[in-house]
Amino acid sequence: MDKQQKLKKISKIVLHSTVLTNLIAGSAPAAFAETTPALPVQSDLDQASQDAKAALLKAIQKGLLEGDSEGRIQPTGQMTRLQAVALIARTLGLKTDVTTTSNYRDVSTDSWGLPYLEALTRVGIIEGDDNGTFRPNDPLSKEELAVLLVRITQTNVTGKGKSLAIKDANAVSDWAKPYVQAALELGLLSTDASGAFAPKSNATREHVAVTVTQMTEKPEFNGYKDKITVLFDKGNRISNSDPAA
Repeated sequence: MDKQQKLKKISKIVLHSTVLTNLIAGSAPAAFAETTPALPVQSDLDQASQDAKAALLKAIQKGLLEGDSEGRIQPTGQMTRLQAVALIARTLGLKTDVTTTSNYRDVSTDSWGLPYLEALTRVGIIEGDDNGTFRPNDPLSKEELAVLLVRITQTNVTGKGKSLAIKDANAVSDWAKPYVQAALELGLLSTDASGAFAPKSNATREHVAVTVTQMTEKPEFNGYKDKITVLFDKGNRISNSDPAA
């Protein structure tokens, strides 16, 4: 084989190697994409009502709402009081590393939700009952949700609740009546078609997610959030706090 033939053979080998290398390099991203796991949440979003899906997705994408270890959101399931506290604390962007002690007899220092609970306690959105308990695993009721939402707005509830114009006003707890009236007036919550509020009914996870998401989209929300942040940083509490809730 003369010198020229050798050079041609070497050139073919180099060209073949280059093409093979490019093919391998080009196929790597596709292979990686196939093995990249999808988001662990959203596996049961099809159980949510059509109106709730968009709000749930927003809450998930913003890190406000998390699923369980199997990626389930359980949209129609009950939301516990502690889960609601976590959602609201995340929504407000409050610091959760202020304390490692618990103000509540029934919430241990190793509870996953303690940082969120103590953050809302610090600013006066949450307080325990007369026994120093919080009942973290109890379902959140609609009247309790009303209290949480109105406290975020820092609306003055003095004098409200005495003329609560809903079908089931007598079913609302006395301590919650001012907040239920304020929540209805602010458009944070609403009655059903019959004019009933169902204050003692348990709020579903999708209902709370939709309600909180809609609240964040109101033009006033950033103002609420900023004021609460200032109060939190100064160690002050909101003005319409009511220890009964």
